Amino acid sequence: MVHGLLLLCHQALASPQLTPYQQLDTNGARDVTPFVIDDRHYMVIPQLAKDIPNTKANMNGGNSDVDVLIYRWRKDKFEIYQRLPGHGNESSEFFEIGSKKFLAIASIHSGPKPPFITPSYSMLYEWDGERFVPVQQFYGYASKSWKYFNLGDRHFLALANGVVLPNSKAKHDTSSVIYEYDGQKFIPFQTIPSSWAYQWEFFTIAGKHYLGLTDHLQPSKLYRWNGKQFSPFQEFTNTGGRAFTHFKIQGLHYLAFANISHPSVLYRWNGQSFEQYQEFQGLGGRNFLFYMRGKTPYLMRINFITGSRSNPKSNLASPLYAWKEGKFEIIQEIETFGGVNAAYFAIKDQKFIAIANSLSKDLRFKTHSILYQLQ
Repeated sequence: MVHGLLLLCHQALASPQLTPYQQLDTNGARDVTPFVIDDRHYMVIPQLAKDIPNTKANMNGGNSDVDVLIYRWRKDKFEIYQRLPGHGNESSEFFEIGSKKFLAIASIHSGPKPPFITPSYSMLYEWDGERFVPVQQFYGYASKSWKYFNLGDRHFLALANGVVLPNSKAKHDTSSVIYEYDGQKFIPFQTIPSSWAYQWEFFTIAGKHYLGLTDHLQPSKLYRWNGKQFSPFQEFTNTGGRAFTHFKIQGLHYLAFANISHPSVLYRWNGQSFEQYQEFQGLGGRNFLFYMRGKTPYLMRINFITGSRSNPKSNLASPLYAWKEGKFEIIQEIETFGGVNAAYFAIKDQKFIAIANSLSKDLRFKTHSILYQLQ
């Protein structure tokens, strides 16, 4: 039984959709990625930093030399299976090319304490049958996420880069990069302009391929494949972009745009571009999770922080919405602590949502990430 968690139920709901199932001992968790190998269930949680004893709480501090955690499902719970040495780990991406299984980890910086080394390396690992072993490293500047996708038999891996540090006179290349697999390794394919990029999204509409990239400082953008590379297609003007999430409901295409500085927005495809369809109240949006149960669509907004980075509020209500009469309505709110991402998955007949929490109420990195069971 998990104690000490606030589950706020909307008045219209008779019972919670999500109930706590397992606490995961994490430090600055920044992502959660479930996957299956040989019928065994695993889950990766990259960690940003761990607390330094006898120091003041600071979401921009800590010791960034911290492991990536790989869990394996055993006896009805997740247990630590492997630790990957890492630094400032921001995201994880599992994918397969033929019989090969890969895990990509994006790292924003390194160092045992501030000031951190922001130009750093992100790593690619390959499964050797028992463990993940490093096979390639990628130089980046404040890297925050990977995205794998394929166009036919061509395989791509995109890395989101960039940050603009206050009062810094140093000039760095903040561009994001798309790599292509040559059969042995990933090589640079295309550079995408970015300032403070966060997350990619890839999807296809009517045979045309789109790649989205969110950015904190400049407009987040959609790019469209023109047969040779990705070219600019549509801008979303609000700064503070964190994540795009594409999904379909009753044959129509939607794009949820998580924004930390402005209200997050749901867009709908009108046949030529995405137009605003629904605005979600509140700030602090970091990510969206979409899933179906039966014929009902659900959408969860993961909230990160409100306020400034020097004085943030991390304990926020992250709303779970259900699709009702053409709109998303809140049916439950779950208290998250610097929530960053969530994943929906099934193990046999059980359905779960795992949420990565990165910052406790007192702004410490040590805070549990939570596995919830869907009722």
